[in-house]
Amino acid sequence: MKLTINEVIAAVGSYNKINKEKFNLKTSYKLARLFDTLQKESDRYENLTREAIIKYSKKDEDGNPIINQSE
Repeated sequence: MKLTINEVIAAVGSYNKINKEKFNLKTSYKLARLFDTLQKESDRYENLTREAIIKYSKKDEDGNPIINQSE
């Protein structure tokens, strides 16, 4: 099964809704494993995005990336 990163992020966001429901042990275990995997992928994407922003952005005097610059 292939998911886009947007689908992964949306699925991670729906975890709180699904987590409130009652499931049998087998289903709960599979859902927990699924959401752990999705969370790891979401975190990996977030970290890579943050690293790219830091690497390729313009920096201020302190070496911090300039996010919103009004010219």
